[in-house]
Amino acid sequence: MSHPKFGELTGIKSAGKPYKDWSKADNELWHKKYREKLGNRAYVHFHYLVGENVYFVSTNNNGSNLSGLVKRDGTTNLLYSSIVAGDEDGFEPNLEFSVYERLIKFADGNRAWVLSPCLKYKEGTFEDEDFKILFDYPLHRLDMDDDKFKNLGFKIDRFGGDDIYTDDFGETHGLPGFMKLKKNGAEISFSF
Repeated sequence: MSHPKFGELTGIKSAGKPYKDWSKADNELWHKKYREKLGNRAYVHFHYLVGENVYFVSTNNNGSNLSGLVKRDGTTNLLYSSIVAGDEDGFEPNLEFSVYERLIKFADGNRAWVLSPCLKYKEGTFEDEDFKILFDYPLHRLDMDDDKFKNLGFKIDRFGGDDIYTDDFGETHGLPGFMKLKKNGAEISFSF
Protein backbone atom coordinates (compact mmCIF):
# COMPACT_ATOMS: atom_id res chain seq x y z
CA MET A 1 0.00 0.00 0.00
CA SER A 2 3.02 2.31 0.25
CA HIS A 3 3.83 2.08 -3.48
CA PRO A 4 3.04 5.45 -5.12
CA LYS A 5 0.88 3.81 -7.81
CA PHE A 6 -1.27 1.81 -5.35
CA GLY A 7 -3.39 4.85 -4.51
CA GLU A 8 -3.72 5.80 -8.16
CA LEU A 9 -4.89 2.31 -9.18
CA THR A 10 -7.34 1.86 -6.31
CA GLY A 11 -8.62 5.40 -5.81
CA ILE A 12 -7.40 5.40 -2.19
CA LYS A 13 -6.01 8.92 -1.85
CA SER A 14 -4.45 8.22 1.58
CA ALA A 15 -2.31 5.33 0.27
CA GLY A 16 1.34 5.83 1.15
CA LYS A 17 0.49 7.26 4.57
CA PRO A 18 0.36 5.09 7.69
CA TYR A 19 -3.02 3.34 7.87
CA LYS A 20 -3.96 5.17 11.10
CA ASP A 21 -3.74 8.49 9.17
CA TRP A 22 -6.11 7.49 6.37
CA SER A 23 -9.30 9.47 5.78
CA LYS A 24 -12.62 7.90 6.77
CA ALA A 25 -13.67 7.61 3.10
CA ASP A 26 -10.42 5.84 2.15
CA ASN A 27 -10.74 3.53 5.15
CA GLU A 28 -14.27 2.56 4.08
CA LEU A 29 -13.18 2.01 0.45
CA TRP A 30 -10.30 -0.20 1.64
CA HIS A 31 -12.55 -2.38 3.79
CA LYS A 32 -15.37 -2.56 1.27
CA LYS A 33 -13.39 -3.25 -1.91
CA TYR A 34 -9.75 -4.18 -1.27
CA ARG A 35 -8.93 -5.55 2.19
CA GLU A 36 -10.01 -9.14 1.63
CA LYS A 37 -8.84 -9.27 -1.98
CA LEU A 38 -5.39 -7.86 -1.25
CA GLY A 39 -4.98 -9.86 1.95
CA ASN A 40 -5.74 -13.06 0.07
CA ARG A 41 -3.09 -12.24 -2.54
CA ALA A 42 -0.34 -10.67 -0.45
CA TYR A 43 -0.11 -13.21 2.41
CA VAL A 44 1.83 -16.20 1.13
CA HIS A 45 3.11 -19.29 2.95
CA PHE A 46 6.31 -21.07 1.90
CA HIS A 47 7.47 -24.50 3.05
CA TYR A 48 10.75 -25.81 1.71
CA LEU A 49 10.81 -29.59 1.19
CA VAL A 50 14.50 -30.47 1.40
CA GLY A 51 14.29 -34.03 0.07
CA GLU A 52 12.48 -32.90 -3.07
CA ASN A 53 14.29 -29.55 -3.49
CA VAL A 54 10.93 -27.81 -3.97
CA TYR A 55 8.85 -25.16 -2.25
CA PHE A 56 5.25 -25.79 -1.31
CA VAL A 57 3.58 -22.40 -1.83
CA SER A 58 0.08 -21.67 -0.59
CA THR A 59 -2.25 -18.72 -0.23
CA ASN A 60 -5.94 -18.17 0.29
CA ASN A 61 -6.54 -16.44 -3.03
CA ASN A 62 -10.09 -15.37 -3.94
CA GLY A 63 -11.61 -17.57 -1.25
CA SER A 64 -10.10 -20.79 -2.60
CA ASN A 65 -6.92 -22.29 -1.22
CA LEU A 66 -4.39 -22.03 -4.02
CA SER A 67 -1.27 -24.08 -3.57
CA GLY A 68 1.41 -25.75 -5.59
CA LEU A 69 4.95 -26.97 -5.79
CA VAL A 70 7.74 -24.83 -7.25
CA LYS A 71 10.92 -26.66 -8.24
CA ARG A 72 14.23 -24.92 -7.62
CA ASP A 73 16.18 -24.96 -10.87
CA GLY A 74 18.49 -21.97 -11.08
CA THR A 75 20.03 -19.04 -9.28
CA THR A 76 16.71 -17.14 -9.44
CA ASN A 77 13.38 -18.86 -8.90
CA LEU A 78 9.98 -17.15 -9.12
CA LEU A 79 8.02 -18.69 -6.25
CA TYR A 80 4.83 -16.61 -6.34
CA SER A 81 3.25 -13.76 -8.29
CA SER A 82 -0.14 -12.03 -8.19
CA ILE A 83 -1.61 -8.74 -9.39
CA VAL A 84 -2.75 -6.87 -6.27
CA ALA A 85 -4.05 -3.64 -7.78
CA GLY A 86 -5.16 -2.50 -11.21
CA ASP A 87 -6.05 -4.57 -14.27
CA GLU A 88 -6.04 -8.27 -13.41
CA ASP A 89 -5.64 -9.33 -17.06
CA GLY A 90 -2.30 -7.55 -17.24
CA PHE A 91 -3.08 -5.44 -20.29
CA GLU A 92 -3.69 -2.16 -18.43
CA PRO A 93 -1.65 -0.60 -15.59
CA ASN A 94 -1.28 -2.86 -12.57
CA LEU A 95 0.77 -3.48 -9.46
CA GLU A 96 2.13 -7.00 -9.05
CA PHE A 97 3.47 -8.64 -5.88
CA SER A 98 6.07 -11.36 -6.47
CA VAL A 99 8.40 -13.44 -4.31
CA TYR A 100 11.67 -14.78 -5.66
CA GLU A 101 14.34 -17.05 -4.24
CA ARG A 102 17.76 -15.79 -5.36
CA LEU A 103 21.44 -16.49 -4.76
CA ILE A 104 23.14 -13.15 -3.99
CA LYS A 105 26.47 -11.89 -2.70
CA PHE A 106 26.35 -9.78 0.48
CA ALA A 107 28.65 -6.86 1.30
CA ASP A 108 30.74 -9.16 3.55
CA GLY A 109 31.56 -11.33 0.50
CA ASN A 110 29.41 -14.27 1.58
CA ARG A 111 26.88 -15.69 -0.85
CA ALA A 112 23.48 -16.76 0.41
CA TRP A 113 20.07 -17.80 -0.81
CA VAL A 114 17.46 -15.15 -0.03
CA LEU A 115 13.72 -14.68 -0.34
CA SER A 116 13.04 -11.41 -2.15
CA PRO A 117 9.48 -10.04 -2.11
CA CYS A 118 9.09 -7.44 -4.87
CA LEU A 119 6.58 -4.97 -6.27
CA LYS A 120 6.38 -4.31 -9.98
CA TYR A 121 4.29 -1.56 -11.51
CA LYS A 122 3.51 -2.12 -15.20
CA GLU A 123 1.85 0.29 -17.61
CA GLY A 124 0.86 -2.55 -19.94
CA THR A 125 1.80 -6.04 -21.02
CA PHE A 126 5.53 -5.58 -21.69
CA GLU A 127 6.39 -2.15 -20.33
CA ASP A 128 7.96 -2.33 -16.86
CA GLU A 129 8.00 1.09 -15.27
CA ASP A 130 9.03 0.38 -11.68
CA PHE A 131 10.51 -2.69 -9.97
CA LYS A 132 11.23 -2.56 -6.25
CA ILE A 133 12.82 -5.23 -4.04
CA LEU A 134 11.21 -4.85 -0.61
CA PHE A 135 13.93 -6.85 1.16
CA ASP A 136 16.30 -9.81 0.87
CA TYR A 137 15.76 -12.33 3.67
CA PRO A 138 18.76 -14.69 4.07
CA LEU A 139 17.81 -18.38 4.06
CA HIS A 140 19.89 -21.12 5.67
CA ARG A 141 22.29 -18.69 7.41
CA LEU A 142 22.77 -19.91 10.94
CA ASP A 143 24.93 -16.93 11.90
CA MET A 144 22.09 -14.38 11.64
CA ASP A 145 21.36 -12.65 14.95
CA ASP A 146 19.29 -9.56 15.77
CA ASP A 147 22.19 -7.18 15.13
CA LYS A 148 22.82 -8.63 11.66
CA PHE A 149 19.13 -8.35 10.78
CA LYS A 150 19.13 -4.73 12.02
CA ASN A 151 22.23 -4.02 9.91
CA LEU A 152 20.23 -5.24 6.88
CA GLY A 153 17.55 -2.65 7.73
CA PHE A 154 14.96 -4.92 9.38
CA LYS A 155 12.80 -3.93 12.35
CA ILE A 156 12.44 -6.95 14.67
CA ASP A 157 9.50 -8.07 16.80
CA ARG A 158 9.86 -11.20 18.97
CA PHE A 159 7.18 -13.06 20.91
CA GLY A 160 7.55 -16.03 23.28
CA GLY A 161 10.51 -18.37 23.11
CA ASP A 162 11.75 -17.91 26.67
CA ASP A 163 8.59 -18.79 28.55
CA ILE A 164 8.72 -22.09 30.44
CA TYR A 165 5.74 -24.24 31.31
CA THR A 166 5.38 -27.60 33.03
CA ASP A 167 3.34 -30.29 31.33
CA ASP A 168 1.23 -33.01 32.94
CA PHE A 169 4.32 -35.23 33.27
CA GLY A 170 6.18 -32.61 35.31
CA GLU A 171 8.58 -31.86 32.45
CA THR A 172 9.41 -28.24 31.63
CA HIS A 173 9.34 -26.89 28.07
CA GLY A 174 9.96 -23.62 26.32
CA LEU A 175 7.03 -22.14 24.44
CA PRO A 176 7.54 -21.61 20.71
CA GLY A 177 9.09 -18.33 19.79
CA PHE A 178 7.84 -16.15 16.95
CA MET A 179 9.77 -13.51 15.07
CA LYS A 180 8.63 -10.84 12.62
CA LEU A 181 11.08 -8.97 10.44
CA LYS A 182 9.73 -5.80 8.80
CA LYS A 183 11.19 -3.64 6.07
CA ASN A 184 9.73 -1.36 3.36
CA GLY A 185 6.14 -2.13 4.31
CA ALA A 186 6.62 -5.91 4.00
CA GLU A 187 7.18 -8.49 6.71
CA ILE A 188 8.27 -12.08 7.05
CA SER A 189 7.36 -14.10 10.12
CA PHE A 190 8.39 -17.51 11.41
CA SER A 191 8.52 -19.61 14.54
CA PHE A 192 11.56 -21.17 16.19
